[in-house]
Amino acid sequence: MVGTTVWARWTAWLPASALEPRPGRAGGIALPMLLSLAFVVTITVVPAAPVRTAATCAGTTVAPGSLVVGLRDVSRGFTVSSTGCPAPSWTLDWATAHLAATSERPAGVVRAGLLHNADAGRSGVTLTLYREDGAAVLTTATAALRRRTAWTTPRASAGPAGTTVRARLNRADWDRRAYRGYRGRLVRLLFLPAGSQTFQLYGEVRTGAGGALEVTVPTTRPGRWKFEFTGTASSGPSSSPAVTAR
Repeated sequence: MVGTTVWARWTAWLPASALEPRPGRAGGIALPMLLSLAFVVTITVVPAAPVRTAATCAGTTVAPGSLVVGLRDVSRGFTVSSTGCPAPSWTLDWATAHLAATSERPAGVVRAGLLHNADAGRSGVTLTLYREDGAAVLTTATAALRRRTAWTTPRASAGPAGTTVRARLNRADWDRRAYRGYRGRLVRLLFLPAGSQTFQLYGEVRTGAGGALEVTVPTTRPGRWKFEFTGTASSGPSSSPAVTAR
């Protein structure tokens, strides 16, 4: 707020009738009178707030565009870029993730205890971009919130029919605050031959009840085995530890 003091003067003629003799008042001649009053006026000026407009800004993105969250809080630093609305400063509000960040404080924290399974997947992120001319542009971007997946340590054993590999794929259940078996997911079985540094895709298989897997491959070649889940829009990727058949 800004206060401005203004000096002003008001001048008027007082009509003679206002000065006419009245009962109980000494008589006299009524003449017009010139009245002049000076007074002070203080005007308070409130600066206008920056204009905030809704706009579609081409190329507005948020990084990282995906967060994988298990049962613990996750902290990440964010960046915002926009080719359509370049702006030196910004604010970010990701309601689904209960997360807020700014260009001055870009680190945001996702509170795992506030999440529910229905929150997983892609959702809108509200952005306010503050341009150099002072205008504030309101726009949106999208980002994905994904439930963390994890494997039990596989077991590989050699037998007459070949090598049998067993493991279990689990996924964070935000509603029950626990990891639970993730069934019906397509995963890859990878093999690292002895003396090699590159895993080879051996095959694909779906998880069964409780996320369990048991695969028998017709080979007893020396090497290491592991499973890999590539993830979905609502579930994060993960790889199991690699094990050697015994």
